[in-house]
Amino acid sequence: MCDAALITLGIVGVCSILQTSPFFLNFLSILGAIFLYWYACNSFIRACKGNSHLHIEQGVGKQQSLAKLMLTTLAITLFNQHVYLDTLVINGGIGGTLGREEKHWFLLGSIVASFVWFFGLGYASKKLIPFFEKSKHG
Repeated sequence: MCDAALITLGIVGVCSILQTSPFFLNFLSILGAIFLYWYACNSFIRACKGNSHLHIEQGVGKQQSLAKLMLTTLAITLFNQHVYLDTLVINGGIGGTLGREEKHWFLLGSIVASFVWFFGLGYASKKLIPFFEKSKHG
C-alpha cells in the first residue's frame, strides 16, 4: 500500500514539480544513475566474494502482534532510501514526460507491477530460504 501511495505521489505530484525544472530533473536522474551504478558494483563485489549467508530460525521465538508487525513493515519501507528514488524520482520523472491519459495508464501499470513484484517476493521467499542459507564457499 505504501508503494502504491508513493508511486501515485511521484507520478501525480513530484512529476509536476520536476516538469517545471528540466535542470533539476536531469540532475536527479544523473545522481540516481550514479548511485544505482555504485550500489550495483558493490553488490556484485559482495556476491562474488560469497562469504555471507542467511540464517533463518523458523517457528522459533514469540509471535509478534499485528500492530508491531505493521509498524516494523512501515519502518522498513519508509526508512529505505531506495523507495523514494524508485517511486518519486524515477517513476515521477518518467510520469512527467507523459500526457494526461498516458500518465493514468502509467500509474496503473506501475501500481500493478509493484503489487506483482512484492507479492512474488513474499510468495517466493519461503521457497528460496535454502538457497540463501548457503554461502558460495560453504
